[in-house]
Amino acid sequence: LIAHYGEHSNRSLESIDWYGVLACFKLGSILEGTYARAQAGKASKDVGKKLHANTIGLFNKARSMMG
Repeated sequence: LIAHYGEHSNRSLESIDWYGVLACFKLGSILEGTYARAQAGKASKDVGKKLHANTIGLFNKARSMMG
């Protein structure tokens, strides 16, 4: 997908890792909102636990992309 974007746009891909880290952080933050709702009893605890695990995975992916 990144290669295709690079071939069909005039934009530099020099900072693509930075945007990947940002995307992981933003999605993880959204998922943690649902986890917080689950902890407050306003969403399924099972869903909350699953989304929290996904957040940890995203943050670990972001950390590995940084370096």
